[in-house]
Amino acid sequence: MDFLRTSWIAALGAFLSSFLLLYECSKLDGYNFTVWTTTSCPKNKKEWDDRSSLFNCNHESSLACLPNENYTELLEFCYPLQIILIQKGICLYLRKDDSKLYWYNCSHFQQGCPQENYKASTIYEHLSCVSLGRGCFLQEPSCKSVTEKPFQGTSSNELATYSSIWVMIVAPLLTIFFISVVATLLFLFFRRRKLKARKNNDEDAETSGGVEQQPLLGPNPDINSKDLLMDF
Repeated sequence: MDFLRTSWIAALGAFLSSFLLLYECSKLDGYNFTVWTTTSCPKNKKEWDDRSSLFNCNHESSLACLPNENYTELLEFCYPLQIILIQKGICLYLRKDDSKLYWYNCSHFQQGCPQENYKASTIYEHLSCVSLGRGCFLQEPSCKSVTEKPFQGTSSNELATYSSIWVMIVAPLLTIFFISVVATLLFLFFRRRKLKARKNNDEDAETSGGVEQQPLLGPNPDINSKDLLMDF
């Protein structure tokens, strides 16, 4: 039973991992083989092997994660070579028109340019070759990050949008808080009123029970039984 449970959990985990990986990717057209965009390349051997199995790279091909020809996005694909060997001092990219790999001299990189020959399957050890900016490699001196944006202030439309969002968030919370406060006050009011009424009833009951009950025709100490008999 434990074995079956473990197997189900492992299968579910594999399915979710595959789903998340595919969710992060987007299929591209115009290549001679299936190519997907991705936000990042695998970061270690395990991730690389998982991606390779996910994309179903067989013994005649191997997984590759490289930039496109414009250096604007990363691509993942099964390239028709068992082993992709790369010389030191260069990075690779995939061109769309012929679906072939081309090299890029990285000797001018500020840091991270491979200093020895390597395989495409170990690209996670040479992140400078897959770290992109605005149409360039981030390690190039003149390259700017895609996340860098000059400060231009906040427009009136943005302020209106932010205000609307805050109203949508705060208004329901304030309504719930107000209703809760009113309900609590009403509950305390009626509870106090009920307790006060019960206390008054208890006091009335104690007062009526403490009065001495007198007989309707009590004995007269000035009249004895002999006087009553003489009258007759």
